[in-house]
Amino acid sequence: MIVRYNSNNSGGYWWLTFDDWVNLGRACWKVNWKDSNSTCPPTSATLVCDSINIAKSNFEYVTSQDPDIAGCSCCGPPHYFYREDEYYDDDVVAEED
Repeated sequence: MIVRYNSNNSGGYWWLTFDDWVNLGRACWKVNWKDSNSTCPPTSATLVCDSINIAKSNFEYVTSQDPDIAGCSCCGPPHYFYREDEYYDDDVVAEED
């Protein structure tokens, strides 16, 4: 399966550093770099793996970020993980395993 990670500007700042994104790329995540010359950080990445929980564990190991942190009460969580093949299907509810 393909698990997509989306970053959210929760609480008014981006939770991942540039180095976090580089390290995700080194850990086999396909980081969606907007522009190699851009100062804007990426906001998404995908990982081919067996489950969302495996992706979350890998994400936590690589970034030291809690993938399930609540974040800001008005902006929502800073980290979203979902099965990419289910995200665009209105008839399917994504499950975490």
